Amino acid sequence: MRAAIDFAPVHPDVITWFGWQDGPAEAFDAAPSGREPFGVAQAVAARDVLEALEQTRGQENEFRDSWLPLLGSWSGEYVYMDLETGAMFRHDNGTWNSSFPEWNMQIADDLESLIRIYVDAWDIVQPVWDPDGGFEFDNSLAPSDLSRRHIIG
Repeated sequence: MRAAIDFAPVHPDVITWFGWQDGPAEAFDAAPSGREPFGVAQAVAARDVLEALEQTRGQENEFRDSWLPLLGSWSGEYVYMDLETGAMFRHDNGTWNSSFPEWNMQIADDLESLIRIYVDAWDIVQPVWDPDGGFEFDNSLAPSDLSRRHIIG
């Protein structure tokens, strides 16, 4: 893990995260996040994509070398950690909610507080397991602030 993440100090929460899981065997949405959990190799590759996405923003480029995506989607939407501080952010590509256009937004102080947000939301959205499609849940029950800021969904 430390060899793969050679661009910044490895935050202890990242060791916990990848020690718990190193990416799923099959693609799945880590409900209710709306994003797939990455393994170490996927996270490093997604970091390169995140950097490229930020470079397209020109003067507004906020990319920092200490960013590492932990969850993501095919559309370039990520939940990432700042490896220096442990703070968690979400990166949107600008198409999710035009009324809330922040590309990079801090969504939690650390990984534990983000997981707590997801666990609390999990209880609210009433997940049901569908063996053919994974978990299904009622996003309309989700706290509007979490949906509006695209922390869940």
